[in-house]
Amino acid sequence: NLGLYTLNGSIQGREQMRNIAEYIVSTGRSWKGNIGSTKVIFEFTKASIVRAPITLGNDHNASDRYDEVSFWVKNRGLIRWSGFANPRLEGRKVIFERKNWEPKSEDDDPHLKFGMFPKPKY
Repeated sequence: NLGLYTLNGSIQGREQMRNIAEYIVSTGRSWKGNIGSTKVIFEFTKASIVRAPITLGNDHNASDRYDEVSFWVKNRGLIRWSGFANPRLEGRKVIFERKNWEPKSEDDDPHLKFGMFPKPKY
């Protein structure tokens, strides 16, 4: 699932937006038994976007500042992530991987926020 959301703030009077990408694994909690192996790969077309992931895990209570334009202006190229495992970075790929586990909730779904840009005018 790919999408967009509006950030709090603007640059030169234009609202800014971020990309989001996620993959749903939480529906696996209805399966019988553990999932033997899960590997979710997000691949980017611009290497500059994936310089250094932000390691937040599933701490949604601390995410308010990550919705502010000022944070992303200072930290261009970073990826805010949450999901079922600490991801690793391989070139342009962000990889979540885990063996023998069972999803507990939607917090296990790998989720990325990245790439600030001006909101389009309609």
